[in-house]
Amino acid sequence: MISEEVLNLFYMEFDFPNLHLDEETLQQFQSVLARYLQHMTDSETIGGRTMEYLQNQLHKYLHLFYCFGFDNDEMLYIFMRMPSILNVVDDCYSKLLILALIEPEPNGKIRKAKILSNPNDLRISIHTLYSRYLMIEKTRYSKYNWNNLVHMSRSEFAKLFVKDKYVKPYQMFSSIDEVEDTLADFEKQDIDLEPFKKMAANEEFVKRYENRDKTL
Repeated sequence: MISEEVLNLFYMEFDFPNLHLDEETLQQFQSVLARYLQHMTDSETIGGRTMEYLQNQLHKYLHLFYCFGFDNDEMLYIFMRMPSILNVVDDCYSKLLILALIEPEPNGKIRKAKILSNPNDLRISIHTLYSRYLMIEKTRYSKYNWNNLVHMSRSEFAKLFVKDKYVKPYQMFSSIDEVEDTLADFEKQDIDLEPFKKMAANEEFVKRYENRDKTL
């Protein structure tokens, strides 16, 4: 059973009174939340997550995704599909910035559509994402897309850069192991977000996110 305190926190933060949800959706939400908090032991410690942790992570999530352009209905939908978004939200600003590589125009539409289609894509490690960016830059591979940045397995991605029968310019390595060693080195590098913040596709997002009061 979910405590009244936890329910009130989520109802207030998602602004439930103005979402006009039907009874079935409300029940689904409570079921999703209950599974997320399934190890709840008391009002202070919720499956290892304190009320303070839940409130902080929920604030971070709603602030970030609102600034990116999601509305409350969409943010609730994402949470219901992937409640663990609260566990990974600390890296999501960086991920959203880097994924602007796939945006031809400064509106975020492609990223937004991809996330709504499969929120679990945001589980990708920020180090994996950044190392893939560095590899594509190093080899001057043809283009960035959601598949090569997010969806491909590590071996599938590595295989792109291994010399084949008809060697392409970006196939600079003799084996998958060689590529993976280079990716491992890339993953150790500090992540520099400044070039991404300056991209036209991120300009409005960065302005909203970094200038808006995050306590709101």
